[in-house]
Amino acid sequence: MPQEVAGGPNAAGSNSRPSITHDGRTLFFDSTRPGGLGGPDLWYATRPSTDAAFGPAIHLGELNSAGFDARPAISWDGEELFYSSNRPGSTSPAPDIWMAKRPRSSGPKG
Repeated sequence: MPQEVAGGPNAAGSNSRPSITHDGRTLFFDSTRPGGLGGPDLWYATRPSTDAAFGPAIHLGELNSAGFDARPAISWDGEELFYSSNRPGSTSPAPDIWMAKRPRSSGPKG
């Protein structure tokens, strides 16, 4: 039977398009919750184990723009996050696919 995800990922606004790391401990998603920069933004939440609830959602800061930033997909090794965005630099007003590499010293990893 389906169950709502417990903890930080669900809040006021739309919370959708989840992508979870291979170890099941970090969940990336897009949301229109308060605290974002505009349209949907990219967020993540972590948990200490797969049988624990997720902690608070954390905004992915500089990966977001005032426009549309959504549909995150994390690579299997947790080093690259692919997402859709219509940020400045996109080839058209419609969203393009963007990619960010995880800094070596910080950030959630799967």
